[in-house]
Amino acid sequence: MSKKIYTRLDGRYNGYRHFEYLVNRPLARTNLFQNGQNITRYASVQMFNSWREWCWQTWGSSKELECWLDDVIYHGGEIDPVGHNKHWSWTKESMHDTHSRIYLRGEAELTMFLLRWA
Repeated sequence: MSKKIYTRLDGRYNGYRHFEYLVNRPLARTNLFQNGQNITRYASVQMFNSWREWCWQTWGSSKELECWLDDVIYHGGEIDPVGHNKHWSWTKESMHDTHSRIYLRGEAELTMFLLRWA
């Protein structure tokens, strides 16, 4: 991958207080090259699905960020809800949206992700 695919979270992003990084789904218009060719929308969605599956296998089950944050707000850490994984979460939008992302807890998770996918 020729472009930087991750962003350090700050106050502009949901999950900022719980996750340190996000990885954006690559889009065709970002000129991300795969094997010397522009990546198609379909290929970018498939890549995101592969990333999410790998995270699931690596750190265990998780849930979409909105539900993940609801657990934190409504349960206040008193219980450990099913699927509340502290290592990662995601947002998945339609195939044509730009906001499909993987949220990673910290430097260790980002390093593992980049070693596998970058």
